[in-house]
Amino acid sequence: MTRHAKFSLGTGTQYLLVHHSAARRLDEDEARRMLRQACEDRWNAHRVLELARRHAFDQIDDLEAAIAIVARLLASQALVCVTLEPELGTSLVPAMRGERSDSWDRIPYLRELGSRSDPAPRPPAPPRREPAPNPTPPPSPPVPLETYVAFDVVDQDGARIRGHYRWTIDAASREGDLTAASIRFEPVAQTATVHLTLAPTGYLASSRAAPPSDPPAESTSLAIAAELGPLSLRVGTTTTIVVQVPKATVFTVPAYELDLEVFRPGWLWFDEARNQGTSGLGCVAQVLAFGRAHPERYVLVVGHTDTTGSKAHNRGVAQRRAEHLAALLRADVDAWVASCEADGELADLAAHVQWAASRFGWACDGGVPSTLTKALRDALAEYRRRAAEVVGIHVDPEREPCSDDWRLAYALFDVALAEELDLDLAALAALRAGLRWCEPAMIGAGELWPRELVGKDGKKSAVNRRTEVLFATVAEIPGGAGDPVGDSLYGDAAWLWLDYIDPELRAVLPLSLVSTDGHAVPQTPFKLVSDAGRVRYGQLGPDGKAVLDDVAAGEFRVHYLDHDDVTTKVWAARFDAAQRDADTATIRRLLGLPAELVRAIAVEYGTRFAGGDPDALVQRVRSSSSGGPDEVVVDFLLALAGFTGEVEYDTSLLQPPRGNEVVS
Repeated sequence: MTRHAKFSLGTGTQYLLVHHSAARRLDEDEARRMLRQACEDRWNAHRVLELARRHAFDQIDDLEAAIAIVARLLASQALVCVTLEPELGTSLVPAMRGERSDSWDRIPYLRELGSRSDPAPRPPAPPRREPAPNPTPPPSPPVPLETYVAFDVVDQDGARIRGHYRWTIDAASREGDLTAASIRFEPVAQTATVHLTLAPTGYLASSRAAPPSDPPAESTSLAIAAELGPLSLRVGTTTTIVVQVPKATVFTVPAYELDLEVFRPGWLWFDEARNQGTSGLGCVAQVLAFGRAHPERYVLVVGHTDTTGSKAHNRGVAQRRAEHLAALLRADVDAWVASCEADGELADLAAHVQWAASRFGWACDGGVPSTLTKALRDALAEYRRRAAEVVGIHVDPEREPCSDDWRLAYALFDVALAEELDLDLAALAALRAGLRWCEPAMIGAGELWPRELVGKDGKKSAVNRRTEVLFATVAEIPGGAGDPVGDSLYGDAAWLWLDYIDPELRAVLPLSLVSTDGHAVPQTPFKLVSDAGRVRYGQLGPDGKAVLDDVAAGEFRVHYLDHDDVTTKVWAARFDAAQRDADTATIRRLLGLPAELVRAIAVEYGTRFAGGDPDALVQRVRSSSSGGPDEVVVDFLLALAGFTGEVEYDTSLLQPPRGNEVVS
């Protein structure tokens, strides 16, 4: 059994000095009662006053106020025990560190602080000392109250720094690896001196600045160095150390087809089981959204391949992939079209046409064949007609595939990209123009830096066939890209800390709009906003439904842009059902609506349910009505909608119902 050192708290009240973990938390009232008893001794009263002054950083002369302060410390366990008698004086800190004090053997045996058992037999209390007139208490040794010391080490984006730390607390030292959480040590005396040294890892040594000399302790920003410190840390607080590191945030455009170099906006892969995947449009929107949020970064595009083919061939393919995507990001239309003409295939153009069909709802999905089939020819003709209405570029529908088709593809992709980022085309152009570029701006790394199947030659891999867009904190990549190409980015001489961001997941979203009583609301425009800030506009079909392809996955909100239009369409559907079912109550409710809304409902009803033949509609209404006011209401609405026919009606019957029959 561990033998704890003991001490006396006041006259006749005795406790054992124990570790913090074994201490019993004192109730504040109980602590105050014990302190009042102890302060019957003048020396103890002086000690309590000193403790209160140290804690409050103020000259406190009121003993009761001092007792209240120290009682709160005891109740909160900021202070576990207090030694008060001068000849038995020893601090709590050595006991908590597991050290031993020579004075402990002279302290009488007392009961344990954590125990509520009956106290052990106690020796007689020492005789009470009568103080001399106007005594001057002897100076008391300082009692270091206990606290903690902690620190965080992050980069300029808040990401955790890799590396090691070493710190000294007074004479003790401690070291370890930087982790994903704050490094914390306790207990530490409030008077302790703490110094910290950091050794970040994973950065090229030649890029580092000189070590700082003891910068401010609370929160400080430092340039990267092989060793940082020593830094002075303040106890009782968590110090945040921000290290400015050369880094790059990396976005991936994955899964090109084998040897193909032209960017495709549609699905790059899709998991039907989960109804989600990655699209080219989503990847580029994600890249430009980051560029908008971080205009201080520099852009570098790196092309990669798998290991099929020779290294020289793959190096060329990777370089062309990088140049092609860079032209798209820079809005260099001529360079992008030239790249498509030189390196693209008919299947690439067909993929753009197919994407336009799903994105804009056009009847131009001709598949993705490698030859010009009749289905693709028809799809291309429809694509040209519909695209001309949107972007104003006219191409003869009967013409063979040509460079103007690529200009259409670029312009349509811009329309979708601007919508995704909730920008107009001018703002999108300004965003692209504002991107800053590294030197060099494009690198073809070939097959040298695979993400999977490392060291295996001749292996196909959609993961390794990719283009990476790096947003670097520096403008110049040392040594170009290193030797071999990409070594200063991915190899042993890596100069940048690469922070990979997963491609944004996209999904297929079925959407429908019905009223609370089950009537579909057709042809309604809407706006979809994802939790990532992506925006999508669309319009429901004649059945009140739409299937949106390539939508940012996650939480979203749907906004129907014209509430009055929705209300009008719902009431037109209700009225059509009511007159077929002879639902007099619903028909009469319509008369209680505002006059302008009644007129709009009439137009919607006549247009939507006439079937192009007003007389047939009138006949259908008459055959399903039983005469009287309801039939007159139907005829009146037809007249408002422009379908008058041979109808005659008494306008006096068109008064709205009274009382609680009016329901809006």
